[in-house]
Amino acid sequence: MDTQETQSQQRDTTRLLSVANVEQQSNAGKVIAAFFETPQVFEFTFDNKDGQSMFNLLKEAKEKQWPVNVHTTSDKNGNRITNVLPATEAQLAAYNKEKAGRAQPVPVPVPKNN
Repeated sequence: MDTQETQSQQRDTTRLLSVANVEQQSNAGKVIAAFFETPQVFEFTFDNKDGQSMFNLLKEAKEKQWPVNVHTTSDKNGNRITNVLPATEAQLAAYNKEKAGRAQPVPVPVPKNN
């Protein structure tokens, strides 16, 4: 398989992710979303019922700090979200158990300017 074929291949994945940020770009009609588990930034369009539903679910998940199942597609044109579903009860239980075992963040004071 040559490089050109590899670059044009589409990668579809569904992962349980926790929302770091979700923002609607009103001028572009799209939503940008970032997740704690990956450095990639994903987008989808907001101009239909599915897009509005996905945006609302991501926004609620961020506010309540719940993970969601995110189906993504990545190819040479970028990273897109094609579907978002709530986590199952079993996924939430496992996530909360794992989260409880994490080290708690330590606040760091802002340095003073001299």
